[in-house]
Amino acid sequence: MTEKPIVKNRKPMRDEAWFFVGLCVFFIVMTLIYGFWSEFEPVGTTALALLVGLTGMPAFYFMKLSGEVDERPEDVVLAEVEDYAGDYQRFSPWSWSPLLLGVSATLLFLGPALHQWWLWAFAGPLGAFSLWYAATEFNRGPSAK
Repeated sequence: MTEKPIVKNRKPMRDEAWFFVGLCVFFIVMTLIYGFWSEFEPVGTTALALLVGLTGMPAFYFMKLSGEVDERPEDVVLAEVEDYAGDYQRFSPWSWSPLLLGVSATLLFLGPALHQWWLWAFAGPLGAFSLWYAATEFNRGPSAK
C-alpha cells in the first residue's frame, strides 16, 4: 500500500468564493459598459447593479466561511473515491409527497394564469396536506425510527 504524498491544499470553500467573485467582477464591468452605452438607462442599469450585489453577497459569505469550515473530501487534490463514502441522509423512493406538492403548485399557479380562481380551492388544501405529509413521513408507518 503506497502512502499519499503530502500536497498543500487550498482552504475549503475557496473555489466557490472565487466563482462568485468572478461573477461579481463580470457584472461590475457589464454594468459600467451598459450604463455608458445606454446613457445610464434606469431599469437595465439598476438590474445589473443589483446583480453585482446578488453575486457579491455569496462571494463575501463563502470567503468568510472558508476560514471556518473543516476540509472536505472534494478540497483534497489527491482524494480518492472512497473518501466520499458514508451516509448522506435518508431517501424515500416510495414517497408520494413530491408528486402531491407538484400538483398543488401547478393548480396554484394555473388558477390565475387561466383566470380560474376556483382552482385555489383545491390547491390550498392539497398543498397544506402535501406539506404535512412530507414533513411527517419519517415519523409514522414503516419508516418511523
